[in-house]
Amino acid sequence: MSRLTRSIAHRIVTDTLAEGGATVSPLDPFAPAPTTGYVVALAGAERVIPLASLTVDAVTTYVIDNAAEIAHTPGVFVGAWVNEGQVYLDLSTVIEDKATALETGATNAQLAVFHLDTLTEVTL
Repeated sequence: MSRLTRSIAHRIVTDTLAEGGATVSPLDPFAPAPTTGYVVALAGAERVIPLASLTVDAVTTYVIDNAAEIAHTPGVFVGAWVNEGQVYLDLSTVIEDKATALETGATNAQLAVFHLDTLTEVTL
């Protein structure tokens, strides 16, 4: 396990506990999170864990399990969000155009996308 992987996991845990979610670049976990556009989760990498189980080790395992997808998906982010006591870990992309984001969300079988500008979900 690399120091970078642990840094990603630490940032996910810290931001999620403080803000209810996180969007972190796997290339630079210290870079500011995106603040504009729509976050769209990519199908196939979702993992749900109880909030009480959100630890650096749990997120590190998630990042390691998805390392190949992270390495081969340009512009991918590692994300987390809390809903009803569960943490949803996923790989996501940020798309500026609303129509494209909604289409990409539907293609990836998502129920919603997250609008960073307004910090709200947009239901599909």
